[in-house]
Amino acid sequence: MISGPMNFLYAKNAVYFFNIQDLSKLDTSKFSNVYLISPDTQVSFYLHSTIGKRLTQIDSYNLQTTRLDIKDVTKIGDVILPDQKNVTVTGKIFKLAK
Repeated sequence: MISGPMNFLYAKNAVYFFNIQDLSKLDTSKFSNVYLISPDTQVSFYLHSTIGKRLTQIDSYNLQTTRLDIKDVTKIGDVILPDQKNVTVTGKIFKLAK
């Protein structure tokens, strides 16, 4: 979740939410700008949602990280340590019109 690092590292107020309906429950009146940061896999969902007409793309982003690559065990008793896998997540940053 990007909201933790946004607040801790950059002192930006950030919130993570699952449902678009939750956006209406947030008090955004104290902020001059509100942004939605979405991975590319979810961009279409937001653009075709009830807030889609309020979104203007501002920029793109990519995040690089290392994850553990979990493999299926073929036999009971086999112990295999996971390999590290480099992953890049790309997405879009949208400004939300009030």
